[in-house]
Amino acid sequence: MKKFVVLFFVLMGLLISPHLATNASAEVNNEIVNVKLQNYLGNKSSISVEVNGKYIVDSDRRTISGSGYTIKIESGMLNLYKGTTFIKSYGSTFSVHPVKYGTDHFITIQGMKYTGVFTFVVESGKYVRPINSLLIEDYVKGVTPKEMHGTWNVNTLKAGTLAARTYAMRHAGKTMVDTQANQVYGGYTWYDNSNRAVNETTGEVLKFGSKYAETLYYSSNGGMMLSNTNTYGTPLYAYFTKKQDPYDIQSGKNTNWSYNIKKQQISMIGRDLAKPELWWNSVSEADAAFIKNLKSTLIGTQIASNSDIKIINVTGINFKTTFTAEELLTGYVDIEYYRKKTDTNQFIKDSSGKLQKHTLRYEDRSNDIRSLVGSYTMKSPYVKSVTADAEKFTVSGGGFGHGIGMSQWGAYVMGNQGISYQEILSYYYPNTSIVKESYNYTPIKMNGVTASIASPQAANTAVTLTANAVGGYDKLYRFYVQEGTEWKLLQDYSTKSTYTWIPKAGGNYKFSVHVKDKYSAKDYDAYSALSYSILSNVDMKSVTSDKPSPQLAGTPIKVSANADGGKEKLYKFNLLKDGVWTVAQEYSPLNTFNWTPSVSGDYKFSVHVKDAGSSKSYDDYGTLDYKISAKAAQTVVMQSISTDKVSPQLANTLINISANATGGATKLYKFNIYDGKTWKVSQDYSTKNAHAWKPTSAGTYKVSVHVKDQSSSKSYDSYKAFDYKITASTSGQFGTPITIDSFVTDKVSPQAANTSIKVTANAKGGTTKLYKFWVSKDGGAFVRMQDYTSNNTYNWKPAAAGNYKINVHVKDQTSSKSYDVYKVIDYKVTQGQVVVQSVKADIASPQRIHTAIHVTANATGGESLLYKFNVYDGKEWSVLKEYSTEKTLRWLPAKSGSYKFSVHVKDAKSSKAYDHFGVLFYNVTN
Repeated sequence: MKKFVVLFFVLMGLLISPHLATNASAEVNNEIVNVKLQNYLGNKSSISVEVNGKYIVDSDRRTISGSGYTIKIESGMLNLYKGTTFIKSYGSTFSVHPVKYGTDHFITIQGMKYTGVFTFVVESGKYVRPINSLLIEDYVKGVTPKEMHGTWNVNTLKAGTLAARTYAMRHAGKTMVDTQANQVYGGYTWYDNSNRAVNETTGEVLKFGSKYAETLYYSSNGGMMLSNTNTYGTPLYAYFTKKQDPYDIQSGKNTNWSYNIKKQQISMIGRDLAKPELWWNSVSEADAAFIKNLKSTLIGTQIASNSDIKIINVTGINFKTTFTAEELLTGYVDIEYYRKKTDTNQFIKDSSGKLQKHTLRYEDRSNDIRSLVGSYTMKSPYVKSVTADAEKFTVSGGGFGHGIGMSQWGAYVMGNQGISYQEILSYYYPNTSIVKESYNYTPIKMNGVTASIASPQAANTAVTLTANAVGGYDKLYRFYVQEGTEWKLLQDYSTKSTYTWIPKAGGNYKFSVHVKDKYSAKDYDAYSALSYSILSNVDMKSVTSDKPSPQLAGTPIKVSANADGGKEKLYKFNLLKDGVWTVAQEYSPLNTFNWTPSVSGDYKFSVHVKDAGSSKSYDDYGTLDYKISAKAAQTVVMQSISTDKVSPQLANTLINISANATGGATKLYKFNIYDGKTWKVSQDYSTKNAHAWKPTSAGTYKVSVHVKDQSSSKSYDSYKAFDYKITASTSGQFGTPITIDSFVTDKVSPQAANTSIKVTANAKGGTTKLYKFWVSKDGGAFVRMQDYTSNNTYNWKPAAAGNYKINVHVKDQTSSKSYDVYKVIDYKVTQGQVVVQSVKADIASPQRIHTAIHVTANATGGESLLYKFNVYDGKEWSVLKEYSTEKTLRWLPAKSGSYKFSVHVKDAKSSKAYDHFGVLFYNVTN
């Protein structure tokens, strides 16, 4: 942060607001600091990594240890190598953490040591960028000896530590960089004195009221502390003031500096002003670096952007050398120059045909002129004097840095004189106070381990264990299981708080889940346990019958299966007769089957048993052989008739009718239907005792099933009948068919895009009607806009112009169809008119000259909008930016006055000069 000036305040002071970056609305207590490593690393597509101790990759829990690792960007992905051996591709990012946080486990990247957690990301598509996350006290241990020196006096280092810690807390939650843009961070390069300074001030920060102070610091001030207003022109902070600093003077460091700017930058002796093309490209200014920066600043602001200039003379330089704390330090540079237009290669000449000499004064803050000169040449904005002789101007000043807040060399002298760090901070940051900050760290607490399904369960059942923990910064979880007396690691530390366990055998198990913070030095911070039982595997013990074999045909026999294990057993009975297997009873919880064999022969039962949660066809099985003897045929008797659906049902519903009869040898079945007028044979005699009936019209039906033995000469041996009702409606059980009376919109076609249009369908019939709305654009596919609901309206707001079709489907709630009826209407949507809603500036009027002001126009309508920016300075209109898709203009006014902006907006297809416009009035002061 020594050379903090340009980067910090140009980015945070000028671009955000004309004030110093304000603190957050509420203090953020976050003990973890995230630091992007680029200061010592630079931009590399491949980095070497050495691991002292052990680190774990979060995504796959891989352990890495030792030297020889390389992380490379290949095809936009982060690839990890060990030596020349490829390990894995981790995509655009991956993170690692130490098995225990602390100095026993650290990583060396390109020769620099770092403790803590790391995330590696792909930056700009081609660089490996490590982000180091660590506790704030360890972060400060890496900052203090880099911003000062780790062997300095402890009181000085304590003052620097508080400044660094306060800065980190003020910017908590942001990812910082390890450069002067934030604070220089050197990782695990620690010193005894600087570590002592950090340890003895743990948690101490500097506050102004209840807010963290803006603890700016720098190398030296040349004997004069500056206020923030002096350097940046921002409103004066109560703890930044202008005053003499005798301690900085005593250090003898950067007390005085000076630099020269030559008056004559280009000698014009022997150069033909009428033919500048002969020498223009071969000459350059004497103070090349400064002049190059000055040109870049002037061209496009005070000099037309289509210009190439040669500055031949610097005719004046001056800076404010006497000032109060409330004054901005400013300066100016006067120049003489020649100009050429870059777009036409035309030299600007006078009436005599010779190059025309131009004069200009560039005025700005001293600190900005310092940036043009070079911060190592003009080391601070504090200028003590400006002198001139025949050839040059000499600018003299003191200090190194922005001069606001604490001088590091001044603090060095104070510490060596025995002055306490509290007094040092009070001297450089008056009106602030030292506060012992509590980081509000909540220790990790384990609230238990839960299972996705309750114990007990069958073997091979997937059980997801979830650890419930609170507190900490970033929790890691480790899962163990106890099998018998032995503990086994299931899943090592990772960010996953769940583990899915599939037990292979029955038994009583115990789980232990350890949880720790990524930033914990312990093996674990908390733990919790859970007991769980797994049932033994399903085992078929026997298959028995209630009557011994053999038995006569027609004898009722009860077959029973006896099995152990499992949680919820299911049984399936299969029967073998004459070499053919049939399923006698599908899987069910019933372990018995009531069998009445009608045909003699040798039978074999195979009973399959499985757990309800098993994915196998069966877990175990048992068999039973059985012999059935023939007996005299018994009379055929119809025992029952049943349907798979209860009466009543809708027309066209498929109804399965089953008949069950006993007796006889080979039974034949005949299905008859009476519709209220006549009897019809729906299925003639066959061995099939089931019939699929699909009535097509409403009515009260009578169903009669006849049964006879194949050898019987009767029309039937036995029968049973039942009544069945079929409803008349095709769209509702008791309603009339659905029809659509009307399908309308509340606004006639056409309408402009983004207009709210209410679409209404009016239907009748059915019982409970459901509506679904679809829209198609320009002949494209229909897109569902509102699924079936009882709401017969849809509020449609088309976003783009086009020819639309709006479709409504209507069906009864009881209908099995995708829709019962539908209707379509055509609708045209036009593009809305272009309207400029507002023209605004990002900072309020008035502002000073040379202040960057962003003017933004907001317009609606059209398809592809173009914006043109015009400004009136009180005398004439000028075009600042021709039509483009950019709706924001960056304006840098070069002179004071009252301005009027007119922003023209038009659709790209419009033939008009503009479709609409908006205005903005703005005042600029000196």
